[in-house]
Amino acid sequence: MRIRVVSLLVVLSAAGTVGAVALESPEEAVRALEDAYARRDANAAVAARDFMEEARRMLLSMGTGLEKEADILEQTAEVLELAYRKDLKENIFRRFKDVRCAITSVVPVEDALVKVLESCTMKGGEVSKEQLHVVRTANGW
Repeated sequence: MRIRVVSLLVVLSAAGTVGAVALESPEEAVRALEDAYARRDANAAVAARDFMEEARRMLLSMGTGLEKEADILEQTAEVLELAYRKDLKENIFRRFKDVRCAITSVVPVEDALVKVLESCTMKGGEVSKEQLHVVRTANGW
């Protein structure tokens, strides 16, 4: 058995609200994303993520103050979404076929941000340890 660890700043939220349903927990947000993967539904997968928040946090981590520039923030979010859509088509949908995932823990990071840890078993038996960040918005998780 081969174990692979993946840690990404993937901010899930109800920003696009998958199916216009408010998600009541971080676990529901992760399941909504994984359901979109299983259905190979790029629009639902994109709707499950908050690219503006990802862009804001990414720019904030650079310490340059660029997260305060609305046009830079918007352009960064657009680039993140385009890259994600490409990755969905080229890698994620293919890799996610016959995958079983189980959430192992939910760790608070900030007041409205948690890190969800999960273990995913691939078709060939490979185990992947995933870390997803889920943020709570006015629409839910």
